[in-house]
Amino acid sequence: MLDSFSGVRLGSVRTRALSWMLRDAWDVLDPEDRVCGTMQEDTLSLVRRFLRFWPGRHHIEIGGEVVALLVQQLRIFRKVFSLQVLPAAQNVDARFLIACALVAVTADVRRESND
Repeated sequence: MLDSFSGVRLGSVRTRALSWMLRDAWDVLDPEDRVCGTMQEDTLSLVRRFLRFWPGRHHIEIGGEVVALLVQQLRIFRKVFSLQVLPAAQNVDARFLIACALVAVTADVRRESND
C-alpha cells in the first residue's frame, strides 16, 4: 500500500496459506516486507459459511498489540462494518489500518459471492 501523494510505502498484507478454512488470517508486513503483525478473523469462517447472517469480527495486531478492530453490524439486507482504531504505543498510520480493513471486507464479500 502506497501513499499516492508522496509515493512512500506504508506496508502490505500477505494471506496465510490454508488459514481460510477455519478463519481468515493475514500477515501484516512493514514497508521493508518484514512481518510486523497479523490481521485475523475472530469468528469462525466455517460457521459464517452456513449462517450467513452471523456478523464477522476481525482484529489487527502489530508488535503484539491490538491496534484496530473491524466489526460487522447485524443487518438483513446490507453489510455494514465499523473500524475502531485503538490507541497504541506504536505509531501506526491510520490509512494503513483502513486499507487492511478493506482487504478483510473484500475477502468477506468475495467468499459470500463464491458460495
